[in-house]
Amino acid sequence: MLSRNSGLPHQFLRYFCVGGISALVDWSLFYVLHLKIGYHYIAAAVSSFLLSVIVNFFLGREFVFKNQCKFNTMIEALSIIAMNTTGLLLNLLIVSLAIELVHVYPMTAKIGATGLVFIWNFSMRKWWLYRQVS
Repeated sequence: MLSRNSGLPHQFLRYFCVGGISALVDWSLFYVLHLKIGYHYIAAAVSSFLLSVIVNFFLGREFVFKNQCKFNTMIEALSIIAMNTTGLLLNLLIVSLAIELVHVYPMTAKIGATGLVFIWNFSMRKWWLYRQVS
């Protein structure tokens, strides 16, 4: 098992695992809502992203960043909302451009967007919101 205090590479690996779980939630719900039920890809992407953010927040806070926010709970919550709103907008922009301009299959667009937004989310949480791990 990875130590919680083993530095950036291990913290990134833990975030990658948490992100993998969150991505599976995101992709699965997007697939069901858009490709099986027939929701517009924007509505499906918003819904699936929001559920994955909730999963990621709780798992990441506990298993990656150890509840070590630099700020009080209210600032942490507002920061998470701001970061994830930006992440959602980036996700929607990437998905929309890929589908509408490049004619990429919706699941492929969603998976690509997830990878790029993953980097954004880890960077913002690691270097702005949570304390450095020794």
